[in-house]
Amino acid sequence: MTLGACEIFLNDINPNQTKFSGAAFLQGDICKVEIPNGLDLIASNAVFQWIDDLEMLFSKLHCALSPGGMLAFSTFGRQNFQQFNALNYPTLSELESMLTQNSFEILHIEEGLTTLYFAHAREVLEHIRATGVTTFPDAQRGLWTEKSLKAFEKAYLAQNSDANGVELTYHPVYCCAKSI
Repeated sequence: MTLGACEIFLNDINPNQTKFSGAAFLQGDICKVEIPNGLDLIASNAVFQWIDDLEMLFSKLHCALSPGGMLAFSTFGRQNFQQFNALNYPTLSELESMLTQNSFEILHIEEGLTTLYFAHAREVLEHIRATGVTTFPDAQRGLWTEKSLKAFEKAYLAQNSDANGVELTYHPVYCCAKSI
């Protein structure tokens, strides 16, 4: 949809995200959906960590951008949810390499590390569920049993707590790159 001299396209794999007025919605997997060409800006928040072939996606996004167009995104690094040992995200240097190999000039890239503390291990699970993340092995098998939940809580508490409480680590990565 056109807003003055500006056209906005939104993408989400979830078809229920179409209720943003003033924008065209491109529903589907970003790796498969057709992206318009000649874009000035592609912005993404917390999507790239789910992509199996990130280098291919960077190539696709580069092709969709105008020369000098900007790619701004956040994703997560390898220490994200490190307490679960379940995620294998690219390192900062791997991201930098993928971007430069796909004709992006990195204007800014940084990472951070934040640890949240909870009173109980179950609160960690509730926090994760509230974020929409459900890709941990126990979540894939189905509902927790009381026995498996208690075993998780005991083990998580023993391995991931200190005087501040029960911890959960976030490792955000922020990047702004220009198409060259």
